[in-house]
Amino acid sequence: MSTAHPSDIFHDEDLLVTHTDDQNRILAASLSFQRVSGYTAEELIGASDKMVRHEDMPEGIGWLYNQELKAGHPVAAFLKNKSKSGKSYWVLSLATPIDGGYIAARLKPRADVVSNMELAYTTLRDREIKEGLAPAESAAVFLTHLKEQGYKTYADFMAKMVIHQSCARTTALGRQPLEALVDMQNLIDQWQDMEKTCFAMQDLHQDIAHTPANLRVQAAHLNEKGIPLSVIASNFTVLTQDISHMLESFSAGSAEVAENLRQAYFLVGLDAIMTETMVLLKAEVAEGKDTTNLEEVNLIEKQTAFYSEKTTTSIKQVQTTLRQFGRIAEDTATILSGLSVAKVMCEIENAYISGVSDSSVSATISELDSFQETARQELATLRKALFKSQKLVDRAHRRIFVDARQKSVSRKVAA
Repeated sequence: MSTAHPSDIFHDEDLLVTHTDDQNRILAASLSFQRVSGYTAEELIGASDKMVRHEDMPEGIGWLYNQELKAGHPVAAFLKNKSKSGKSYWVLSLATPIDGGYIAARLKPRADVVSNMELAYTTLRDREIKEGLAPAESAAVFLTHLKEQGYKTYADFMAKMVIHQSCARTTALGRQPLEALVDMQNLIDQWQDMEKTCFAMQDLHQDIAHTPANLRVQAAHLNEKGIPLSVIASNFTVLTQDISHMLESFSAGSAEVAENLRQAYFLVGLDAIMTETMVLLKAEVAEGKDTTNLEEVNLIEKQTAFYSEKTTTSIKQVQTTLRQFGRIAEDTATILSGLSVAKVMCEIENAYISGVSDSSVSATISELDSFQETARQELATLRKALFKSQKLVDRAHRRIFVDARQKSVSRKVAA
């Protein structure tokens, strides 16, 4: 495949828009889409949107794209298109389902990402041809490739690419980045750091899990004098199990938070592009360049309102879960305090039986002491990260809520 971005037909400020029915037949196309594709409105209306798809495109990518849309989900994908004159150009296509069809807006992707996608798509298309891969099989191969690149799912890849490309485009056009996007990016970075801390605490707990049992064995060797140590060891076991349960609760909720953040992240980026698309279409109507875009403007307004609501719901769920995590962190801190008391009792008993015990008891106590100190430090880091995350998500929620209200007011005024 050749990489071609003819600057004479596709610019950073362009958003190429189409409205298609549920059979992917074009019902309307923006002036920018007509200009870049080289087709007139008469040639486009009623034709399949595949008429601009380049033959180098892997069928598996189109399958992924359409599966998401058919499931009623918004989707994004890098696509290689071909103009009427045969010139190839890449787009990042963002599409959303609407009543009876789809609205898609396409922006110009950055050259470095295009190079990576060019290589990945070339490899995938070659495999489709040589191995006779069905579209679903090809899609599975591509998803495996994404996981190897560090993306958990296609949804994860979409969210990060939409935000990255949207922000890069904003910078190229000399605009200020959308504050809600900046908040969401900071929140995701903070959340990833918090997950690492939680996983470190889980590893720490696993390393110490056998220590109370060792202390019980050592106490048993001391006969009656070891009974107090055995009781203390049992207390240690209960307390460390409590910590384990709390960390498990954190891990279980972590996946939910990550999914809600990903969804909100993607929808904020999608909303920003669709809102700009609506502004551009309105301008074409106002200037008398294309009066057929009014229906698309109304459809996009309705859809962005829906996505703003979904984004707000996702953010609220994150807020709720973060508050729960805060309570878990407080409870864990209380348990660690209980471990400190138990450790002191251990030291007292060990001093009392020092004449009959060996150095192994002291070594075990030292292990417990090291665990508590490290766990206390990790927990302090986790609580600090939770506090920052709560502030970020609250601020993001306020901005998204205010933005949604402003759009609602604008719609009512326009009506």
